[in-house]
Amino acid sequence: MQTCPLAFTNPISQALGALLLLAASLSAQNEGWDVPTCTEGVVSVSQGTNVAMSCNISNTFSLVTITLCRLRENKTIFHNVSQGRFSRDDWQLWVQGGVAQLLIKGVQDSHAGLYMWHLRGHQRNNRYITMEVSGAAVPGNARRSSSQ
Repeated sequence: MQTCPLAFTNPISQALGALLLLAASLSAQNEGWDVPTCTEGVVSVSQGTNVAMSCNISNTFSLVTITLCRLRENKTIFHNVSQGRFSRDDWQLWVQGGVAQLLIKGVQDSHAGLYMWHLRGHQRNNRYITMEVSGAAVPGNARRSSSQ
C-alpha cells in the first residue's frame, strides 16, 4: 500500500501548503490572545442618570471581578462571576461570550471612584475606569469623555 507524501512536490501545491500553514497559525494566534478593549479614561455623569461601562475580549470570559476603589475603601461589587446576568444594589453586570457590561442605574456620589476590572479569558487582564459624578441630574444627559 502506498502512502501520500507529506511534502508538497510542485510549486502550486507548495504555495497552497504554505497558505494553509499560515492560516492555521493565524487562527491559533487569534484564539490565544484576549485583546481586551474597555471603556477608557474618565466617565463623567450627572447624579441620577444611568451609565454603562464595558470590557470586551476576543475570547470568552471565564471570570470577571469588578472592584470599586474609593478613598479608604475597596468594595468588591462582583467577584469571579462567569456568563450570565448579575445584580447587586444599583449595579447590574451582564457577561456574554467576550462582552462584559456594567450598568449603574440612578448614579449617586457613592458610585464615584476607580473601577478595577479583573478579566479572565485565556489570560488575566486588569483594566481601570474612573467615574466622576457631578451635581444634579439633567434629564437624558450622560457624558463620556475618553483620555489615554
